[in-house]
Amino acid sequence: MATISSLGLGSQVLTQDVVDKLKAAEESARIKPITNDITKYTNKKNDLSLLITAMSSLKSPAMDLSDSATYLKRTATSSSTDVSISANSGVAVQDMTMTVSQLAQNHVMQSKGYSSSSATVASSAGTFKLELNGSTYNVAVTAGMTLDQLAQKINDSTSGKITASVLNTGSGSNPYVMTIKSNSSGESNTIKITQPSGMDIGQTTTKKFSAVPWAGGNWGLAAGDFQINGVDITMANTGAGSTSSDNADYLVNAINAKKALTGVTASRDGSGILSLTTSDINGMTIKAANGYGEGIGKPIRSTLDTNGDGTDDLDANMDGIVNYIDYDGTLTVNTNTLQKAQDAKFTYNGISMTRKSNTVTDIISGATFTLNKVTTSTANLSIKQDTSTIPTLVDTFVSAFNTANSKIKDLTKYDSSTKTAGTLQGETAVSSIYTSMAQLITKVEPTTGKSLMDYGFSLDKSGTLSVDKTKLTTALSSDPTTLEKVFRGTTQITKGTYTGSNTANFPVTNTVVGSGSIIINGTNIASVTTQSANTAEQNAQLFVTAINNSYDSTGVKAYTNGSGKIILENDAGGTIKLTTTALAAQESGLTTGAITESTVAAGKSTQKKGIFADLNTYFASLISKSTSSLNQLSTSFQGLIDSNTTEKTNTQKSIDTKYEQLAAQFAAYDKIISKYQQSFASLQMQINNSSS
Repeated sequence: MATISSLGLGSQVLTQDVVDKLKAAEESARIKPITNDITKYTNKKNDLSLLITAMSSLKSPAMDLSDSATYLKRTATSSSTDVSISANSGVAVQDMTMTVSQLAQNHVMQSKGYSSSSATVASSAGTFKLELNGSTYNVAVTAGMTLDQLAQKINDSTSGKITASVLNTGSGSNPYVMTIKSNSSGESNTIKITQPSGMDIGQTTTKKFSAVPWAGGNWGLAAGDFQINGVDITMANTGAGSTSSDNADYLVNAINAKKALTGVTASRDGSGILSLTTSDINGMTIKAANGYGEGIGKPIRSTLDTNGDGTDDLDANMDGIVNYIDYDGTLTVNTNTLQKAQDAKFTYNGISMTRKSNTVTDIISGATFTLNKVTTSTANLSIKQDTSTIPTLVDTFVSAFNTANSKIKDLTKYDSSTKTAGTLQGETAVSSIYTSMAQLITKVEPTTGKSLMDYGFSLDKSGTLSVDKTKLTTALSSDPTTLEKVFRGTTQITKGTYTGSNTANFPVTNTVVGSGSIIINGTNIASVTTQSANTAEQNAQLFVTAINNSYDSTGVKAYTNGSGKIILENDAGGTIKLTTTALAAQESGLTTGAITESTVAAGKSTQKKGIFADLNTYFASLISKSTSSLNQLSTSFQGLIDSNTTEKTNTQKSIDTKYEQLAAQFAAYDKIISKYQQSFASLQMQINNSSS
């Protein structure tokens, strides 16, 4: 309020000090109570915020202890370092055994030696061809190309599937060699190389065999009897009366006539020695079926006497010859192979298996087996529930519970001796929290008949919560499933299931049901071609395979009833939405006619809450939403703060105006008084002068 500097000069009574004192008295009577209310509700709101923070710290571990993810964690162990295992959350708890007889390997080859990395490897232009797992990579070779240049060209041309490296071995006059490696393991990743004329980075490989086919009788080779590099060597019967040399020539000519055997040459000498030669850096693989190894083996029929009685021990069909040849089945000859490509071989729970890689992910979904070494004894592996985080979460909950309880007590207390109360004393929304929490903590979970008290929890008379760690860890070790039911609860799933009508049997023509003709949960199912010669069940299986290939995106599995009906099932409790065209409906039998997308089956998931799930729900009702009880109370306090602040502002404005007006009135009165005082003084002077 503006002051009037001359106020009181006339009267010496109507001063500014009088106005200020009158104003201060009214402010004390009217403003101070409002200010006190603002302070009171501000303190309530601030203390309530601290309580909400404490309750939030309590809700967090309760939520984790009620979360299925906490109980789906897995730990995987192996009794041997030869085999290791890891498992994702949710993998079924189980034990298994493994033995490893062979590790998967990459194919690694080596060139011949060169004096330097810049040595010339090609005298003329051509194409250096590499074949790997069904793909062919052509490398353009130029005249004068160096070893380094060839390696770089291979790397640039093979899309990361093959790596070529030039190494200095430090040995001899030609220490530089090039290695060529398949970057994926497994037998199917064997590299085959074809060199152009004018290039020889390998060494010619020759394999000699000590015998040729026997003389006399009819002798021939059918498909599968004898192979070189996977190519069948076939020949008609040689004919009765053929000599050993004749039969050897028949075999040599049959081999050399195979154009597919690039770089392989057969010959024989006058002593009946058969030679197979290859200029391919990959060498060659020779395979003989049972009974057809005599042409490439050690003994010949006329000299096979196993018991020393002077007679031939083989029967007429030569069934026993495989026992006496140099190799059994397959022989690989390659002096330039540093490491052959091979599959891993192992047993899983006694079942023999092979895989291309030493990392195996397709036996148990979500589990990874790593084959590190060939085992000397059986590896025992296990996947168990990982409960290691639960004791920590329990400790966090107990600590947060006691902090929150202490805060509630302090804020709602009343001291009768001092007649003082906590800031939130009388607020039912706050004072009832502990009672509600205690009731939930001591509650019995109905499906198990157990409570938290069975797992070491206890509440003393003061409301302090504690837990017996030994009792808790023992329960976790002995029966984690029951503990999960008590802590988290259980989930009951009702599957969504739909059964179609009969799949088409013997359609008039082979019918293509194209991609997009069947849509399940928004996913296009791949095209299916029904077969006119199929039964309804066989055609149903075609659709089942296509549907299940899309399971990850649809969540729906397909089965058949054995008679041509397709059954769709959402085992996670979700819905099944289906769209078909008329043709797809007819051929698959999934619907009686074409339909636009509609729900054909709806499952559901029902959660039966455990104790921490109930606690989490209760804490959410207190703090998680703007409409929850404590947040509503905070909003109420803020409303009272705002309304009182408005009232204070308006009251102060009213008082300021009132005393500004009073000061103005005092000034006017004072001016009149001063005027009269001046008149009186003049009159007094006149009187005084007259008297004298």
